[in-house]
Amino acid sequence: MEMAAEFLRPAAGPAVIQIVSMDGGGEPRLQLRGYEDPDRPASKRSEDDERSAFHRITGHLFKALRGRRNLLFINSKSAVELYADALRRLADQERVPNEFFPHHGSLSKALREDMETMLKDGDRPATAVCTSTLELGIDIGAVESVAQVGSPPGVASLRQRLGRSGRRGDPAVLRIYVDEPEITPRHSPNDRLRLGLVQTVAMVQLLIKRWCEPPIGGALHLSTLVQQVLSTLAQFGGARADEVWRALCQSGPFSSVDARMFAEFLKSLALHDLLVQSEDGTLLPGAHGEVLLNNHDFYSAFASDEEYRIEHDGRTLGSMPISHAVIPGQMLIFAGRRWTIVRIDEDEKRISITPARGGAPPIYSGGGPRVHDRVRQEMFGLYTGLDVPEYMDEGARRLLREGRDAFSELSLRGKCVIENGDEALVFLWAGDRTLDTVTALLAQREIMGTNEYGCLRMRNVDERGVIGCFEEILAGPASDARVLASVVRSKRRQKHDLYLSESLLCADYASRDLDVPTALNVIRRVIEGRSPVSA
Repeated sequence: MEMAAEFLRPAAGPAVIQIVSMDGGGEPRLQLRGYEDPDRPASKRSEDDERSAFHRITGHLFKALRGRRNLLFINSKSAVELYADALRRLADQERVPNEFFPHHGSLSKALREDMETMLKDGDRPATAVCTSTLELGIDIGAVESVAQVGSPPGVASLRQRLGRSGRRGDPAVLRIYVDEPEITPRHSPNDRLRLGLVQTVAMVQLLIKRWCEPPIGGALHLSTLVQQVLSTLAQFGGARADEVWRALCQSGPFSSVDARMFAEFLKSLALHDLLVQSEDGTLLPGAHGEVLLNNHDFYSAFASDEEYRIEHDGRTLGSMPISHAVIPGQMLIFAGRRWTIVRIDEDEKRISITPARGGAPPIYSGGGPRVHDRVRQEMFGLYTGLDVPEYMDEGARRLLREGRDAFSELSLRGKCVIENGDEALVFLWAGDRTLDTVTALLAQREIMGTNEYGCLRMRNVDERGVIGCFEEILAGPASDARVLASVVRSKRRQKHDLYLSESLLCADYASRDLDVPTALNVIRRVIEGRSPVSA
């Protein structure tokens, strides 16, 4: 809360009065259900396969949610549509009215508002099958329960979603559904760890401990600064550059942006015709800036994840959001197959790929949320502990036991590198920001690493080679985060990043997505033979 107060009143955070509610609300009710998806050829997979995790999860959702008002959160738009369609078909089979409707950013405003009205009015039961669009910011009243399919985006997000139910003294109800693949000899050692299930348990445990992800200190937020500068010019009919900098940066929330960077920032906006400067020095909206200001969507700071088109030999295979560092030479799991990234076109939002080594695909988190260091450390604690949370059903408990057994068999308590054929799996138990930094440090030396659910997969290297790479990083010159950002090809993540120069993009990305000191500390602990997780 102190960080929030300081953000609202820079240099005067202690003067902000904090109003803390002592009402804990109704008693929360929680269940985590685990499902194993049977291994079968892709040609025989079907959404209607009664053995599939999808079929069993859908059946339980239909029974548990029907007749009530609920939010069902799912991590991607395509999965939202699949579940909404399957639940609708179940209603048709049972000859009952459909109560399940999709809600995500690609739907029309009218369809989204119809769903929101159904929930808010409460005239009849309804469940919104949604992405994060209904997590916050939209008044839908109180719902009776919340369900989550797949690992939640983060602890803070999980807390926000849980808080959508349990109002007016009623208990907050949360059901979480996690599926894991049936393990066969073809699977990689990291699949045996049941990383998705354990990550979800770790987030719930941290939620119970009342921890959530803190904001990143020192982040530049240049995309939002684009919006705020244009909004300021529109509000006052123009302003001088020094006036805007003092209001927004020197004494405002963009305190990490100094005068030199702000000048470069204004030049970048001028190159895109977002602003112009009159003869007396006054800044005014440019032609393109006027177009943006006259569009109501400009005043929303939120944007959907950037979708990149995935192509092989000129043929589009589909698209996916990219939230982690993407570098040519990395491996990508898509459409049930493993690929190597050949080329990345940021302007066209296109990734060209070529088939990589065969075998069962490992879990890939490239299109998911960014996980905090504390979550991965909690995962390590779960693997080394014995407690089994009461909120887990028998399926989830069995998957946790299997993950712990694999962790013990792989001797991961005392080591972090496992050789797997011609590659090494490196378990640093670090968050995605730290792992993306390690990946970029390796890429600087033309060594490819891929972050897969917190496991760093390095090709054509053994354990000795991994240690050698890490020693070379530590022995080399001090790494500058902004220079390091230049090796990442997918830096345009925020709504107005397209108006930033390459140097500004590198500075913004480095401030938000790279953590060189933590990455070097983790690497140092590995070289010294210590656990990467601090005691």
